[in-house]
Amino acid sequence: MTSKPSPAQLAPKLTKSILFDGLSTNPVENLLQLTARLSYFSLPEVGSEIAKVNDIFHLAGLSRGSYTTPSGVDLKRAMADAVATISSVNHDQFDKYFLKLGNNWSLLRDIYSGDFKNHYTVRAFVADQGYLQLKADQALYPMYDVSGDLTSDKSYTVTFSRKPPVNGFWSLTVYNEKGFLVANPTNIYALGDRSAIKYPNGHLVYPTGSSDADGEFTILLQTLDIPPPEKYRSK
Repeated sequence: MTSKPSPAQLAPKLTKSILFDGLSTNPVENLLQLTARLSYFSLPEVGSEIAKVNDIFHLAGLSRGSYTTPSGVDLKRAMADAVATISSVNHDQFDKYFLKLGNNWSLLRDIYSGDFKNHYTVRAFVADQGYLQLKADQALYPMYDVSGDLTSDKSYTVTFSRKPPVNGFWSLTVYNEKGFLVANPTNIYALGDRSAIKYPNGHLVYPTGSSDADGEFTILLQTLDIPPPEKYRSK
């Protein structure tokens, strides 16, 4: 059995009521109820996938904008299975989805970036890790996975051999284990070509006005409870 909106069933205006009202406080049920509401008006991008996806949704309890847990379904186990599937993108299937750039940097392959078509697993991974990702011809998102916590006895340095050759802007941003920006009293969440980065001699990498100066520079990442080494302090 399949169901899809008729031409008369146009998507309503997105409101806070649609996103929040009447939803379960159980996070798994909440997610499924919201999915049911939105997917009813948002069909799969690939036309040949519509019937299959609607059949899957119907079996899972999503039908005509509402959700009912099917008899005998263990939502806790189902959620664990879903999380494991999403995690496989960055673990068991890493080489399939990611391009290794060297020095522990990686980049999601172009075919899986921004416009996901019927690649639902990687789409879920990006929704969880990097919401609203753009296509590869608009933006690139190289990633470096920091191992362990960044405590007072640890620091990281990212050394650039030159200014990144981009036709636009670039930035280096730090996220925590939940995928959110790291709170800090300085309110600095990213550094890049619009920041006051300096070369070792104290000159700005990106001064006001044009400059042909180029060369190696380093960005230091550490906690604020200890001062940075002398060579990384502003001159």
